[in-house]
Amino acid sequence: MSESENIKTEEKMQFLVKDNKGCFLFVIFILAIVLAVMAYFLGKKNGAVTTERLISNTTFLKNIAELSTLEANGSANITSTNILDDGTLTDMMKKLFSEKTIKISVPFTAKYGVSLKNQNIRVNHKDTVVTIFLPEPELLSYELRLDKMDATVRKGLLQSIDEQTLNSLEGKLYSQSRQQMAGNDFYKQEAKNKVQKILEEYFAPLDYNVKLVFDNSQTGKNVKDLD
Repeated sequence: MSESENIKTEEKMQFLVKDNKGCFLFVIFILAIVLAVMAYFLGKKNGAVTTERLISNTTFLKNIAELSTLEANGSANITSTNILDDGTLTDMMKKLFSEKTIKISVPFTAKYGVSLKNQNIRVNHKDTVVTIFLPEPELLSYELRLDKMDATVRKGLLQSIDEQTLNSLEGKLYSQSRQQMAGNDFYKQEAKNKVQKILEEYFAPLDYNVKLVFDNSQTGKNVKDLD
């Protein structure tokens, strides 16, 4: 083989090496792009799954809703008397001999919130809005602090008041005051506001807005029926 042919062969081999090196770098570049795209979409998917789990974690949301109780404190009062207090002579004589007046005042503690004992929480989310269906708030517990009861008794000369009478009046006070508190719309609305605020704080880091729907008829339905 002549010297000129050897030079051409070496140049050709160098060209092939450069060409293969260029192809190799191009393949690496393409693979890097593919891996970057895959990493992006996998990360996005995983992020979406994590957000989905946080939103759809109904057990956790149920615990939040049940723990978001509103506590109200006050005094329950009841008066029982056989005096008309009309200023007549008969009434004055009755006060002297047979009056039976009892006034009782007892501090109470009432707790309002949503009860999910027999119902399931329902969640529906679209775009950046999470709609949560909950039952209407209700009076969850009511307690009279009988250890701090204040009782005033006035009785006539011929009258006596026994323990049974006091116990009966205490029972009446409990049932009447509990019924009044169970129908107290102000505290029910305050309970709604508290649940709303706590759930908004829960979803704030996810950039989701919370919409609460308090409806006893909706909580038992399937989420698909609520779209």
